[in-house]
Amino acid sequence: MERYGVEFVEQPVLAADLDGLKTVHGASPIPVMADEAIFSPADALRLVRAEACASLNIKLMKAGGILNMVKIAHIADAAGMPCMAGAMVESRLALTAAAQVVAATAPSSTPIWTPTTPMPSTRSSAASSSRRGG
Repeated sequence: MERYGVEFVEQPVLAADLDGLKTVHGASPIPVMADEAIFSPADALRLVRAEACASLNIKLMKAGGILNMVKIAHIADAAGMPCMAGAMVESRLALTAAAQVVAATAPSSTPIWTPTTPMPSTRSSAASSSRRGG
């Protein structure tokens, strides 16, 4: 899969299947991002504690608003885990709010992840370096 430039896989199991997510994450050379499994800060803590994924996809509306999105981002930051700000059917206003959360949390040690930021890899550093052209 590396030759195709796959950066990550998003939620390859059912939302409630924490053990399955952890199994895929542990066995995959491609980083696994949790999405459907995360609705709240409590979900983020559960995923981080289980070491079930490499990153989190935080959706403003699904998280319950700005405060919960920020809390989830801080939980991920404390765990050294990058995030992606995702969206489903959010309005322009909600997308603007999510963009503000990204801008406000970007100076942290583990910034909100965007498609132009390389994902941390579960592969060797040499493989990651060659993938980025280094």
